[in-house]
Formats: sequence, structure tokens, C-alpha cells
Amino acid sequence: MCIFLPERKIKKVLDLVSKILRQESTTIENLAETLGVLVSTFPAMELGPLYYQKAESLKTQALKHANGDFAARLTLTSDVISELQWWLNIANHASKAIEPRSIYEYLCNDASKLGWELVDEYSMRTATGEWSSEEKGFDINVLETKAVYLGLKCFSQDIRDTHVRLRS
Repeated sequence: MCIFLPERKIKKVLDLVSKILRQESTTIENLAETLGVLVSTFPAMELGPLYYQKAESLKTQALKHANGDFAARLTLTSDVISELQWWLNIANHASKAIEPRSIYEYLCNDASKLGWELVDEYSMRTATGEWSSEEKGFDINVLETKAVYLGLKCFSQDIRDTHVRLRS
């Protein structure tokens, strides 16, 4: 079962985004209003949170530069324009599953200053490795994240189009 945006919300998204994209520059207030509407769609937009971050960052930087003056103008960067165009392309087709898909892979990750291991708890397959001299100096959180990446890379032949639960 999926949820969808109501027609009035789709229209509002399309109108605001189109208006901003037609202008050579816009006010910080207009961008903030548009971002507020985009964020309000996230419950029905599975990928929405991935396509507003550059615009949000531009708004924040512009506000700092303008000493908090929302009436100040800014010019959209090419990254922000790409994000906003994504919204134009997807707004009519946006949906989000109410229940997540079933999880078919359970992976357990461990990393230390010496090396890393990722275990597929179902098949008991393992992937392991040692850190380079440079990597041994990294923060443990960086090593944990890198261990997940390397382990998933090892299992990528077998894990496709599924949800994975990772315990670290």
C-alpha cells in the first residue's frame, strides 16, 4: 500500500518550483517558502529528502551573507536548479510505501583499528580485511562506515533489489 500527494499539493509544488526556475534570481524568502512546501511532501515522497539539500544549504549561506534578511536576492546554482527540476519531473508520480519491503538480508559488521568483518547472518558468509597504515589512524566511526561499504561491495553480486538490515 502506498500514499500519494494530494492534487492540491502537487499543484503547489509545481507552481512554486516553476516560478523560481523561471527567474534569473529570487529572494531568500521565495526559496525558503518553496523548501518548506517541499519538506512538507516528504511523508509521501520516498526520495524527496535527497533532492533539497543543496537548495537548503544555498538558502542558509545566503541568509548568513545577508545578515538574516529574507528579502535579499540570490542566484540559484546549477546543483540547485537540477534538484528543483527533479521535483518538476517527479511530483506527479510521487509515492511512498506505508510498509517497508521485507528484509531478506541481515548483515553484522565489526571494525577495529586492525581490520574489519561483515557477516551474512543467514548464510554465515563472511568478508574480512585489514586496514592500511593510513587507515589505521582513522576515527573508529570512519572505519565502521568503510567496513560496511567494503563488505557490501564483497556481497554485491548476491544482494540486489532488496532491503538489508545492518547491525554494527
